[in-house]
Amino acid sequence: MTVGYKIAGGTDLDSVFAARTSAAAAATGFKDSAGTDINNRYEPRGSTTARADTGYKIAGGTDLAQVFKDINAVFTPVTRTYNSGFNQTETVPAGATQCVISLWGGGGGGQFATGPPGFGGGGGGYSTRTVAVTGGQTFTYSVGAGSPQGSNGGNSAITSSSPSVSLSCNGGRAGNGGGAGGTASGGTTNTTGGNGATATGGNGGGYPSVTGAGAPQNTLGAAGNAAGGGGAGTTSGSGGTGANGRAVFAYT
Repeated sequence: MTVGYKIAGGTDLDSVFAARTSAAAAATGFKDSAGTDINNRYEPRGSTTARADTGYKIAGGTDLAQVFKDINAVFTPVTRTYNSGFNQTETVPAGATQCVISLWGGGGGGQFATGPPGFGGGGGGYSTRTVAVTGGQTFTYSVGAGSPQGSNGGNSAITSSSPSVSLSCNGGRAGNGGGAGGTASGGTTNTTGGNGATATGGNGGGYPSVTGAGAPQNTLGAAGNAAGGGGAGTTSGSGGTGANGRAVFAYT
């Protein structure tokens, strides 16, 4: 499709600027053949570096290159995953407009076995939320550690003032504290981790809310289940360790 406006070399603007998917920029005064302002055709430039001037200017003398995003500078989705860290900073990459944030608390350690029944450790809580972002904004994140036998999993958190975010995921409880899953808050979806299974050598709680799916007896939380709780031991002092929590930022 062509807008009808051509820059040097006869290139139509539709080959220069990215097609719009987010909210339109302010009207430019230039209209396509159907009478629609071209702000409804192209993606606002935002933080992406402008291409060379096109020669077409809007009110105030601003070239269209400063208004719309270069088609060659369309943002490539990127995902950043952290399995540890305390009060660390995550910076939004230039060109990103949306971020899916996912967070897990640490898994609780399995019970010291002193006789049946035992409890596996609880799985960490899970929370997720999608927010609009702009390049250069920052998040602060802390990832709860998985805990050794007999200890609670660490708590995780992600906060930001702009965009406004406050996610919190508690770690799973230790097997000798009942093996309850950790709770979560602040997300669009908040899921309590699974409880550790009650049995001699019972499995740890999984993520999200899957009873007994975290880990076999005497082992770590399952690799596929972030924040799975450690399994209960079968011999004295042999409970498993919970898996670390996790923070994931998926940008588009």
